[in-house]
Amino acid sequence: MKPANNFVTLIGLFTVLTAVAIPAVAEPGAAQNPARAAVETALQSPASVLPRSAEIRDIAIQNGLATVNFNAALVNDFKGGDTDEAKGVNEILKALGQFPNVNKVQILVNGEHVDTLGGLLDISGPLPVIRESKMLVGKAPAAAKPVRLARR
Repeated sequence: MKPANNFVTLIGLFTVLTAVAIPAVAEPGAAQNPARAAVETALQSPASVLPRSAEIRDIAIQNGLATVNFNAALVNDFKGGDTDEAKGVNEILKALGQFPNVNKVQILVNGEHVDTLGGLLDISGPLPVIRESKMLVGKAPAAAKPVRLARR
């Protein structure tokens, strides 16, 4: 009788920390305005620091500028500090950054310009969108060569 397989199978478990977009359930008609649906999804994400009571009153895109008009809860119910303020504004800028026809975002509250969300960032004027990096997608550059390690 032959002994059982002399090989050992190693199974590695790895934990990878990533930011995952969890889609929100969109209302009927959301497909007609994907930019609105993207911002609403960001607002309802479990990772969002923006107030759950914040709602989009309307959104318009013209000449590369997305104007997003929120209800007053965006400012009145915001409870975060400086880091959360930056993160919250970035959530909006990233949500709209996925649309190639949007280059800047103007945040309004009840149709009016607001100076800041929580006291730190100036959001009174248009802000540039944040586009996700695509550096890790695709093939390595042709000039890239394997590195040989020196033996000791």
